[in-house]
Formats: sequence, structure tokens, C-alpha cells
Amino acid sequence: SREEGEQRVLIDWVGFGSIISLIFMQQSGEKIWIFMAELLFAGYLMNMIKRTPEKLEKVIYSFALFSAILALVTQPFVELPSLFRTELYLLFLILLAAGMQKIIWKTKVPLIYICTVISIVIQSAECLYREILFKDGLWDLLFLALVLLALLILSFWLQSKKWFGLSGISLVTIAVYCTRDFWKSISWWIYLMAAGILLIVIAVVKEYQKRNVDQEHSKFYQIKEYWEEWK
Repeated sequence: SREEGEQRVLIDWVGFGSIISLIFMQQSGEKIWIFMAELLFAGYLMNMIKRTPEKLEKVIYSFALFSAILALVTQPFVELPSLFRTELYLLFLILLAAGMQKIIWKTKVPLIYICTVISIVIQSAECLYREILFKDGLWDLLFLALVLLALLILSFWLQSKKWFGLSGISLVTIAVYCTRDFWKSISWWIYLMAAGILLIVIAVVKEYQKRNVDQEHSKFYQIKEYWEEWK
């Protein structure tokens, strides 16, 4: 006989067995069946909620979300434009990160920010690759610049330091890259002179800041206070 308080563990073998059909659907090679398998797998995982230990629920939700987004990526109904295919895939990656961070795990780990940085790096690398080999990376770069500009405006409105910095630095990098022929044409001594002027300006600004930063009506004080309000 079982000891008092001992719990029985029941395994739904029929439920686990249904995964076999999903595996065959996934291996069929047909886009429609692959899509259905991924969608059904997400539904299968959601069906396991409340039937598994509570500590595993977030893991199951995570895999279900991943499977659902994967189904969106592989769906056969709408042909994704090849020009923006990478961008859409990266958007799905950011959506996955958003769901994981904000809804499922509710963690302070900046998954959205990390995935956005990764997406920008991947997209920039693809633009550079296409520009070098095929000379047609301009549209990808323009699309990325527009997205970053929207992100810059949004981050300014939300007063987010890290997003403002990320989008601002990325936009400047794109601008420098797009005008690289102009920068290459400038003589080296002009860069040297510009660096010297910049150092002088920085020294003057720092000295002025030391004298005026604590005065409430000074511009530096107002800028400092405004920046410190940002998150």
C-alpha cells in the first residue's frame, strides 16, 4: 500500500503519442503541413498547462510562443518579399523576446534590447554583404535607417537613454557609411585640424560647465536635470 501523503504521477501516454503525428507532418517537406505541425504543437503545449507542475508552466508557455511565431515565419499563404525577408524574420525575433520578457517571464533581463541590438548587427551585416557583392544593399540600409529613426523619435518621447543611444549611434554609423566616399576624399590634415578644434571645444565646454552647472538658470544645469529624468 502507498504511504499516506504520497502522490501518484500519471502520464498521458495518448497525449504524448499524438506528437508522433506532428513529427511526420514536420518531416513531410510540404509547407502547409510544416505550418500546421508548428501551429498544432503550440496548441498541444498550451493544452499541457495546468496538467504539469506549476514551475514548468513558464517553460511551456515559452516553447508554445516560439512554436507559434515559427508557424508565422513558415506560413505558406503569403509569400514574404525577398527584399524585406530578413527584416521580417528579425521582427519575429523581437516579438518573441517581447513576449518572453513582458508577458511570460516578466524578467528584468533586457531581452528586447539584446535582440534589437542583435537584429541591427545582423541587418547591417547583410546590407554590407549585399552592397559588396550585389551592389543592391541600399534599400535594406534605407529601411533600417527609417526603423532606427522611428525608434529614435519614440525613445525621445519615452525618455529612454539606452534606446536613444542605440538608435542614435546606429543612425550616425549608417550616415557615415553612406557618405564614405565624401569622407575618403578629405585630406588627412583636415581631420587632424578638426580633431584639434574638437579637443579645444571640449576643454572650453568642460571649463564652462564647471562654473555654471550648479546654477539653476544655466543651460548646462537644465540639460543635466532633463537628462537625469530619463530612464
